Parts: sequence; structure tokens; C-alpha cells
Amino acid sequence: MIVEDDWLLASDLQDQLTELNHHVITVVPSGEQVIDKVQSSMPDIVIMDVSLAGRMKGTEAAAILWEQFHIPIVFLTARFYQATLSEAQSSMPNAFLTKPHSAAQLHSAVQLALSRRAREGASVGPSKRPPDRILRLSCPLARQEL
Repeated sequence: MIVEDDWLLASDLQDQLTELNHHVITVVPSGEQVIDKVQSSMPDIVIMDVSLAGRMKGTEAAAILWEQFHIPIVFLTARFYQATLSEAQSSMPNAFLTKPHSAAQLHSAVQLALSRRAREGASVGPSKRPPDRILRLSCPLARQEL
């Protein structure tokens, strides 16, 4: 799932993920909408812009997603400040990607998030996700040195 309020950037990100053989469930522009959509779609990970349209910051939405659903988060940001990092720590992000980023950087961040999901899945308690939700992990970049 992608949470990005700039539709051009969201479209580019969706294209990159598709080229990496990942399925993007949906793209939403705000923290409020991601909270609503996650309950019905239960994505494997969420890639979220730190600055979003709407009242809720990306860091606030990510904290809710982690606390309620234990969904790994990869943050996107155009500007990386210490204050942003400090604010984001409560949501337990898996990675930060700066805009712009390469496909290799995106691939690494997604793989870290999925790895964390697999590693911590058993230790978080009963999953609220359907057991048949599997994200395809085959990727042409996986055979390249990143």
C-alpha cells in the first residue's frame, strides 16, 4: 500500500514496485484514508510519505498502523531532519527513503520491511491478517549487487 499525496510521485512509486514484481493494493493520499483502507485490505507493508494531505501526519498514521496491526512502515521524505526522525521512531519504521530514490534503494527498503514482518510475525501474537496474504518476493534486482 502506498500513502502519498502527490499523485505523480505515487504513480512513479507504483510503477517501480510493479517492476520489482510487487503488487500495490491501493494508493491513498492521507493518513485518515490509510487507517480506513488498512482494515479491509491488510497490506504486507505500507510505504508512506512523512508529510501528507489532511490533518494526520504520516508519522501519526504509521504509529497507529504499527500499534493496531503491526504493519511494517517504510517512510518517504523529501527532507530528512533530526526532528522528523525523532517523531517517526514511535511508529517503529523499517526504513527511510529520500525522494528521489533508486529502484535498488526501494527494493532494499521493501525487503527489510518484509523480513521484519516475517521475523516478528510469530512474536507479536495472533495475526489480524488472513493467512493466505502472500506478497511475491521474486525480483530481478535480487540477483544484482545492491
